[in-house]
Amino acid sequence: MKKFIAVLLLTISVTYAIDGGWYIGAGTDSSNELKIYKIGYLRDDNSGRAEGYYKEDSPDNFDIRTIGIRGERTFLPFGDSSDILPFTSAGFGLGSLSGVDNTLVLEYEFGVGVHYFIHKDIDILGGFFWRFTDINIDDEDGDTYHTSTSNTNIEIGINYHF
Repeated sequence: MKKFIAVLLLTISVTYAIDGGWYIGAGTDSSNELKIYKIGYLRDDNSGRAEGYYKEDSPDNFDIRTIGIRGERTFLPFGDSSDILPFTSAGFGLGSLSGVDNTLVLEYEFGVGVHYFIHKDIDILGGFFWRFTDINIDDEDGDTYHTSTSNTNIEIGINYHF
């Protein structure tokens, strides 16, 4: 919970001086191994987003929980009042393996996709994401084990703006 509050405060501090509005959202990926829950901030001119997230993921049979931040740069090819918002994104998360003590997971992600407003307060997301995960496990003997995974997937989601 402390990590979630820290991520939330960081998201707020990054976006505090920018006019815009808050949203909450949830999503999954094409394999249904990913579950993501987020709170974010969309600029009034639709040019970008910042969000904090909690993610449950299972790449390569690892059961990973991460908390992180993601920033999106939205492109406005159809004008700033368009319902279609293409974007690029980058994010960073920290977490652990579920049920395994003394682990540290570092996650990096990059993505491209589209937000589509189906209502003035609701947008749906479709995107292609590349995720890189470093996993470090410290055992009781003081040895450290390291492994890395990478995956690409299609993520879909929905966001409610308030």
